[in-house]
Amino acid sequence: ISPWNPAYGRAASSLHKTALILSSTWMYQEINRIEASIDNDPALAIGTAKELIDTCCKHIAERLHLNLPANPDMPVLVKAVLKELKLVPEGISEEAKGYDIIKRTLSNLTHVTQGLAELRNLYGSGHGRSSKHRGLQPRHARLAVATAAAFAEFVVETYRKHVEDQKMLAGQSTSISTAKH
Repeated sequence: ISPWNPAYGRAASSLHKTALILSSTWMYQEINRIEASIDNDPALAIGTAKELIDTCCKHIAERLHLNLPANPDMPVLVKAVLKELKLVPEGISEEAKGYDIIKRTLSNLTHVTQGLAELRNLYGSGHGRSSKHRGLQPRHARLAVATAAAFAEFVVETYRKHVEDQKMLAGQSTSISTAKH
C-alpha cells in the first residue's frame, strides 16, 4: 500500500459526497470508472476526472437554470457556473481583506479546470495516439483526480450555500410581505 493512498482516499471520499449531494448516478459511474482505472489505466482516470468536472458543472447549471448552449465547451460551462455562484475575481470587492490573493485564487479555479482539460487532451482517454506516445503514471492520474475532487467539492459546497441563501431571502421576502398585510 502506497503512503499516498490516504490523500487519494480523501479525494475519493469527497467525490462520493459530491455525487450524493447532486444525486448524480452518472457521477457515481464516473467515480467507479476512476477507482477501477487509476492504477491500471491512468489515461482513463485522467479523462474521467475531466468528465467529472463537466458532469458536476452541468448538474449545477441545470439546477440554476443557466442559459447555455446545448453542449457547451468546458471553459464556457465552468465560467458560467462560477459566475453564477460569484466565484469569479470580478465578484470580490477591492476593499476585501486579502483582495489580491482571493482574486488570484478564484482565477485559478478556471485555470485548474482548463489545465485538466489540456492534460486529458494530451494524455487522457478520448483521442487516438501515435506509436511513439508514452502515457502518464498513476501518480499523475491521482493528481488529476484530486484536482477534480477539490474543484467539485468547493463548487458544490458553494452551490449549496447559494441555494440556502436564496431560500432564506425568499423566506424573508415572504415574511415581510405577510407583515405588511
